[in-house]
Amino acid sequence: MRQLFSIEDEGNIVLQDNTFLLIEEFKDIYDKYGDNHVRYLVLVHDHYSPYRELTISEREKEVCVDVFNKTPSKVKDLRSPLMKLAIEKYKKLQYDPTVEQYKVYTEKIHEYNQWLLAMPISSDNSKTLSDAMLALEKITEAREKLKEIILKKEEESKMMGGGEASLLEEILG
Repeated sequence: MRQLFSIEDEGNIVLQDNTFLLIEEFKDIYDKYGDNHVRYLVLVHDHYSPYRELTISEREKEVCVDVFNKTPSKVKDLRSPLMKLAIEKYKKLQYDPTVEQYKVYTEKIHEYNQWLLAMPISSDNSKTLSDAMLALEKITEAREKLKEIILKKEEESKMMGGGEASLLEEILG
């Protein structure tokens, strides 16, 4: 999705080119709701969002407060059919199985942490807790390996030009 949108230093969403107009769901969101709804879409659902470490529900809450200065329930049209279509399209166009696996691992780590926090330590469950902590450690290590792969892909895409002209192209252009 990086080729469709860029984010300025001030946080404004900028359309990269007219390619955006070819994707009806994004054009409709931008035309009907404006910049903030597109910003919400990108920050909540983009694989490279700065909020990517949070679970989806935490992301939605944080982004709503940061973008709209409101809770999700107070933001008009976030659950509209038009917004739902745009979210599904965005997810579909950026699907990457490695990133999807990373997201699943992140969700499971969150679930493990919540479960571990709620479980009191006793002699009856100490073995269960110990096994769960070891499993959590393995999942965390696996997730970190996935993170390295994802970051490497991101860096390689930047190195390949990232949609901008190379120095040679600028000189010859």
